[in-house]
Amino acid sequence: MKLGSATRLAGSCYTGLTAPVTQRQTAVERLPGGSLLMPRAAESGRGYATEEGLQEKTSVRGRGIRGRTGVRKVMQQTRCCLVLLTSGCFIVQVLGAELLSHPRDVLMESVNMRHVLRWSPPVVACSTVRYSVQFQGEFELHILNGSWENSQACWLTTLNECDLTADLASDSDYNLRVQARCGEAASRWTNLPRPFNREQTRLTIPIVGVRVSGTSAQVDLPDLPSTLELFLTYWRKGQKIKVSPLKVPQKWRPFHMSGLQEGATYCLFAQVYFPSSNRSTSSEDQCFHVPDSSLCLLGPVTVFFALVLLVVLVPVLLWTARHFFFILLHNCWHQEPLPAALIHDVEDEMIYLIKLDHGEEHHAILVLEPSHTGTQMSPI
Repeated sequence: MKLGSATRLAGSCYTGLTAPVTQRQTAVERLPGGSLLMPRAAESGRGYATEEGLQEKTSVRGRGIRGRTGVRKVMQQTRCCLVLLTSGCFIVQVLGAELLSHPRDVLMESVNMRHVLRWSPPVVACSTVRYSVQFQGEFELHILNGSWENSQACWLTTLNECDLTADLASDSDYNLRVQARCGEAASRWTNLPRPFNREQTRLTIPIVGVRVSGTSAQVDLPDLPSTLELFLTYWRKGQKIKVSPLKVPQKWRPFHMSGLQEGATYCLFAQVYFPSSNRSTSSEDQCFHVPDSSLCLLGPVTVFFALVLLVVLVPVLLWTARHFFFILLHNCWHQEPLPAALIHDVEDEMIYLIKLDHGEEHHAILVLEPSHTGTQMSPI
């Protein structure tokens, strides 16, 4: 019922209060002498009454009619008051709901059998907006007369999304709707544009990781719900045609491969299968190498001998480099030794002053002759 219907109902109630009460009409006839004749009551069994008797009867009957009319008016007023009260409550509820806008852009995102309903918040000046989600499957639609079930995980939630994976447990069509609330005000329900069936879920390519340890390997597989089946196919490189896929249940994840041959290369790929819709998706081939244990021991031994050789050779190389450095320096950059006179102390030697005879002023020359004890002048 809309707001206009409630208004029309209240108006009709007021019209009923002001409408005249229909009373029973009595046929009246007039005699030739001017007297009035009216039919007597059925129980009297006689034809007509005189005017005086008619007046008496009319006064008594009028009092009874007025009494019954008063009772009818009271009943009508009471009924109209109830209608007005109910209509007023309905109008208040409708007005309160119209004050809050409804959620927008309702859509379903279903990936690998995880169903998440998302929506955009309403444009409203409210500090905290809460949302409630309801769903309706074929059982609720046909068996429960079109009733709606509340999602317990998404009732009065503050998030703009709802995980309905646990609620949508069958391969049937579901109608979904969401409502916004702000305090006592509630918006109208916003429905998903079209029914959702979990067979429409989108399957993604599984991500596979491999960790090798000795002759075994651990294969990390994606975490999927039980409604999806996961198969793993692995083989030694060059022997792919001889293998068949292996179903890996949830308890076997991660999957452990043992007894691998040393020095060999293995390849694998994973496949996700959805039985209800007969759809699947697979990863690309991924190969890994199992190292040889003998080659693994060669590395540490090589490092050990390299360290020993380095410790022995480093001092020898340093001494050789120093020795050949001095030899090379002496041969390529040879220097004459200093005279003995420059090596001994000058104060212990005889100093000879050489002068010219002409008395001209010249620079003085010191002659050092450690082997002589006298002074000797030599001309220049």
